[in-house]
Amino acid sequence: MRGAGNNIPHRLNQTRYGGFRRLSPGSVYPTLQLLEEGGYLKSAQEGGKRIYTITDEGKQLLAERSQQEPSDTPWDTFKSFVTGKPQEFIELRNAATELAAAVVQVARSGNMERINRVRELLEQVKREIYAILAEK
Repeated sequence: MRGAGNNIPHRLNQTRYGGFRRLSPGSVYPTLQLLEEGGYLKSAQEGGKRIYTITDEGKQLLAERSQQEPSDTPWDTFKSFVTGKPQEFIELRNAATELAAAVVQVARSGNMERINRVRELLEQVKREIYAILAEK
């Protein structure tokens, strides 16, 4: 099993979290480094990318972990929570995901005026949401 480090968050997001959770390189690379230091992975530079390969020790660790009792991942917990929920709940989740993507685009623009406007808007929306939650 081999893969470039920058592809790992994308692959995990799609396969493990169904696209709901967004892992970032900032959370994945430290884990890859720890796994490499532990002897479970090895890496090499190839074509300007760092390619990770699982070692025999890593394969053994995976085999041992797959034999353990499965524990619910956050995604499994979420899926069981959503089961039987109305369509509005799923639409709310989708709207929140799309909003987060839009906020990331604004942040990446580097335009400080836009960033401040969006931050103020988000703070206002957050207050309104809490007001809705406070309603009886």
